[in-house]
Amino acid sequence: MPAIIEANQLTKSYGSKRGILDVSFQVEAGEVFGFLGPNGAGKTTTIRLLMALLRPDSGTAHIAGLDCWKQSVEIKRLVGYLPGELSLDPNLTGGQILEYFGHLRGGIDQAYLKNLLARLDPLNQQEFDRMVREVRDDGRTVFLSSHILSEVEQTCHRVAIIREGRLVRVGGVAELKDIKRQEVTITFANTTPPEVFKALEGVEQVETLADGHTLRLAVSGGLDGVVKAAALHPVVALTSHEPSLEDIFLRYYEGDGLSVKEAKHMVQ
Repeated sequence: MPAIIEANQLTKSYGSKRGILDVSFQVEAGEVFGFLGPNGAGKTTTIRLLMALLRPDSGTAHIAGLDCWKQSVEIKRLVGYLPGELSLDPNLTGGQILEYFGHLRGGIDQAYLKNLLARLDPLNQQEFDRMVREVRDDGRTVFLSSHILSEVEQTCHRVAIIREGRLVRVGGVAELKDIKRQEVTITFANTTPPEVFKALEGVEQVETLADGHTLRLAVSGGLDGVVKAAALHPVVALTSHEPSLEDIFLRYYEGDGLSVKEAKHMVQ
């Protein structure tokens, strides 16, 4: 079965501002595909090219076998596109907005509209995840752009990671584990030596805080070993913080020999 989305060496330059360079990937029919990257990495540019809202300097792209620019009208009949920066009429209700866009596409099933309205809690991430799984199970394809690792892990089959306008990885969701670094803070009733944790798998750094009873750990991957080791000592409090994708990419940039200041500037 041919891929539902095909991008081949897409390149778009904005002059002095970063665009994208030689971006190539495929999304299979019925797949939930995550597109990850920090702000300014090229996610929006790539999507706008696929939707023919921009024209590339070079490269090709197809959706359902249709050329993204020569056959953009036909593609828009097949694709629903929800931009992250969408501005809506504040005088309309959610139902009126959905009905308006439904009529633009030739009409909307009123029973389906009522079902959506009953589920449209903007604060309910779990409901969104369920909707994605439902359309996936129905054989449809979802291209999900995000900078939240946990959101992508819950819903996607594969992910592409874009950095500085270039794809740096494409692979299964399980591969995210080796870039996922959590910060764990543990406060003990008694002084606990950091050596207890330094030899554990995935523990990259252990720091003793000023009170002498609290350790802060940087951990890649799962926390099972850390939790079991901590349980051997009287624990007062334990918190885990998952860094944003911005923080993870800053670590990548530092690995390229850039200073933190330079890295932050590059992902803004």
